[in-house]
Amino acid sequence: MISIINKIRQELKQNSDEKTKKTGQNFFKEKIKFYGVKTAIVSKIGKEYFKSIKDKKKTEIFDLCEELWLSGYMEESFIACNWSYFVRKDYEPNDFEVFEKWVNNYVSNWASCDTLCNHTVGTFVEMYPEYLSDLKKWAKSKNRWMRRASAVSLIIPAKQGKFLKDIFEIADTLLLDQDDLVQKGYGWMLKAASHTHQKEIFDYIIKKKSIMPRTALRYAMEKIVGVFWLTRIEKKKEEIMNFRISFWFVIIFSLVSIVALSCSASKEEVQEFYQAMIDGDHVKIKTLLEQNPKLSNAKYRDYPIIHYAFCSSVPIPDQLRTVNLLLEHGTSLEGETGRVCLGCAIMQGDALLFELLLKHGADPTLKVKSPPRQEEITALEMAKFYDSKEIIALIEKYTKK
Repeated sequence: MISIINKIRQELKQNSDEKTKKTGQNFFKEKIKFYGVKTAIVSKIGKEYFKSIKDKKKTEIFDLCEELWLSGYMEESFIACNWSYFVRKDYEPNDFEVFEKWVNNYVSNWASCDTLCNHTVGTFVEMYPEYLSDLKKWAKSKNRWMRRASAVSLIIPAKQGKFLKDIFEIADTLLLDQDDLVQKGYGWMLKAASHTHQKEIFDYIIKKKSIMPRTALRYAMEKIVGVFWLTRIEKKKEEIMNFRISFWFVIIFSLVSIVALSCSASKEEVQEFYQAMIDGDHVKIKTLLEQNPKLSNAKYRDYPIIHYAFCSSVPIPDQLRTVNLLLEHGTSLEGETGRVCLGCAIMQGDALLFELLLKHGADPTLKVKSPPRQEEITALEMAKFYDSKEIIALIEKYTKK
């Protein structure tokens, strides 16, 4: 059985490349063990080798997953996550102890946490909802990854409208957590729940907004758009919330009635490309860009296509990958495109994304419009408004150049 692990490791080494290894670290603050293999290739390797063990007992497959987790390599953890999900039809109640052990002992980064919890743990909880009480215990753990896992395990059920009461209980427990990755995790959970429970999530955010960390607030409110937002905010008459929500309204409302305008690309091509962006399908995004590089500067309605990378429901790190692919294939950040992209990065508080835009030519001195009053403020003023110290430092650094 161990021989299959050795074969996987050998193939991962053969498919590694230094560029992927170097750029991969940019998505993490903590040091990560990488082979340097692209995610699509890792997935392909995992699926291929699973064919030779699919008839093994579930316990034997879990033992192999354990061996992969023990290596500490992120690519091996992805294969372990996929294998444990492939046997989901055979899940039993006592499997929860196995998954809990993996989260508590082996997970060491957001990518492995989300890959395991979005699918394996999330599916298990849907099958055995009595274990929701255990997720609530995770939310009180000293382990940051257990706390994030308590939220991201409910992303897919939340999108389907399930477990709203439990989602609010977990959000309450994590509400004042100081860890930004935990804040992003429960903010993402609330955003997912807003797909089917917009009013309830909106009311929760309004109730908690005075104490909810900015990072969690930004994630949670991304999908709550349109007239519903504007009506409630008008009643509240709060300038800060007016500014934030209206800015997103301008960007996202354009998604309601999409009219594809092409830049030497057909309407069908642009539609397909747009959908790949919203889904976070990076393999398809890259394929379409290679087939027609001009898609990188195509438009929907009055907005350049890159704007919609910031409006998808995928996690912000996946949005960053989408933006990076567009920029690598020639998206121009001049004028209005640069203005809105910089503004989105500031609102999300994402210094990595902001610097990526600057490295590709975005002008840090550009002014951004505040939709409620159409006032123009500089990127620096906006960053100070959101107290984004890392972005403030980047603006000052690139302005001096």
